[in-house]
Amino acid sequence: MSKERNALTRKDWADARSAHERGEYEMEALLYRKLAEEGNPRAQAFLGVMYDKGRGVAQDFGEALKWFRTAAEAGEPRAVCNVGSMYDRGRGVVQDYAEALHWLEPAARTGNAENHRAENNRADQHFNQRDKTVAEGLQRNR
Repeated sequence: MSKERNALTRKDWADARSAHERGEYEMEALLYRKLAEEGNPRAQAFLGVMYDKGRGVAQDFGEALKWFRTAAEAGEPRAVCNVGSMYDRGRGVVQDYAEALHWLEPAARTGNAENHRAENNRADQHFNQRDKTVAEGLQRNR
């Protein structure tokens, strides 16, 4: 990346953070979208959060998942956790515990402090699946 391009990217980041601090979430989303569409995984993850929360954009879990997945596939660790969380909770997708584990297990194994949440989500997913299995068993035995 050229020095000029790198300087522009840093300015966009600074502008996005500044917009956030001023509560100008629509501007923040526009700036993150620009960076995300240029292929910046961190911006893709931030844009996913904005869609997930409905901050600066209309809340759209499907769009959030799209950006989380794009960032995760580019190696953004927080996005990997977010994809797993979306599947775990059924946000933007049909709830799928196996798919949640597919994303959360590798994130949890990295030992990265950022991925502590993945470890917690993986545990939650395990207990949710266990509870669901127990409930299904009780239904069959009635």
